[in-house]
Parts: sequence; structure tokens; C-alpha cells
Amino acid sequence: DLDLDDAGGSSTNSFSFSKANAYMGLVDPDLIRSVPVYVVMKNCGFFMRSGTCSLEELDSVKNLQGLTLRDFISHNWDTPRWGKFLALAFEYNFAFSMGTSLMACCVIIALTILDYLPVFPRRRGGALVEAFPWCTLIAAPLYWLCLICKHDVARLLGRQGAPAFFDKASIDQTNDVRRAQGVLSIGKVVSQSERIVVLVTPLYFKKLWTMFELCLFLTLHSAS
Repeated sequence: DLDLDDAGGSSTNSFSFSKANAYMGLVDPDLIRSVPVYVVMKNCGFFMRSGTCSLEELDSVKNLQGLTLRDFISHNWDTPRWGKFLALAFEYNFAFSMGTSLMACCVIIALTILDYLPVFPRRRGGALVEAFPWCTLIAAPLYWLCLICKHDVARLLGRQGAPAFFDKASIDQTNDVRRAQGVLSIGKVVSQSERIVVLVTPLYFKKLWTMFELCLFLTLHSAS
């Protein structure tokens, strides 16, 4: 309920918080599920496909309960799955991937200095120099492998990642009434989230719902 009438001379538009507060509480404590971010990212963004949830998707989150959240993942469904997955991969896997590849480079350089790895003569600028391609052949693929697969390996080892809100997995998709109640409880979800992870695309700022999520988070967390 937006009041856009600025006839009173106010420099800011007002928001009807009396009505908004009605949606700041959960009708049912189990209405919203926090989903481990590695579950959202599994199988190269299994959950990020547009359309309804499959039975496999529903089975993977049916036992999740509670609303302990760190991240609120904001996105729009018109964006292809792969772009969103890669954005989350850079957000959650980048530090580990970069650290792993740098460690691999250090090991490769040490092994080369100790003559455990061969070097190859190469002419550069008219001079013959020694070159070793091992960082390119090993460290670079290792970086991308960790970036794409680190979360799946972590899940196999029992690590699930940060608890997050992802609409398709966190809101009940099997019951229309509960789904509607979950959507109306979005204010409570945003207020309990520590961060918002925005998957920005040119379409993001043209969609009313994604702009609502972003503005709501910035309003509720303005102090921080």
C-alpha cells in the first residue's frame, strides 16, 4: 500500500507500515524452510530451472525445517539457470578455488626447482629460455573444477553450506494455500536474513518482485 501523494510537501514518500506489519509474522512456524546453499547449487543449479518442482527436488528438501537464515538469495526466473549457478559459484566457491589453485602453483614451482618436473626450451624475443607449462595445465583446470564442483564434494563430506532462503525450495510448492501464505510472509524472512545475495542481470531491475525484495531488505536492515 504505497502513498505516492506528495501534496503535503513531504520530501519522501510514505509506506503504510500498519498494513505491511501484518505480513511480518509467519502464520505457521514451519511455513518457510531454510535451505543449505549447497543444496540449492547441487548438480549445477538443479533448483534454478524454471517451472514447477519435480518429485526429486521436493524429496531433497521435505525434511528441512526452521528459519535460521544467513543469506536471502534474490533472483528472477527469466534468467537462465547456468548464469545464476555461475554467479553463486563465484560467491560461495571462489575463495576456496583460488586458494587451491595458488597452492597447486606453489607446489608445481617447488617441484620444478627441485627438478622433479621437466622444463622445456622455448625461444622468446630471440633468446632461448626455459619454460614450464605445468601451472597452466594443472592449476588452471583445478581452479575451474573447484569452482564448479566444490559444493557437491562438500555435501558428500557432510557440509551443507550456509542456511539460505531460495523461493522455490523454501516455500511449500505442493499446497497452494501454504504457498500463498509463504509469499505473504516474505517480510519475516527478509528481516531474519543477515545478507541478501542478488543475482543481478539486466532483467533484475525491471521486475517488480525482485525490486521489492531488494528494497525491503535495504529498508529493514538500514541500520547495518
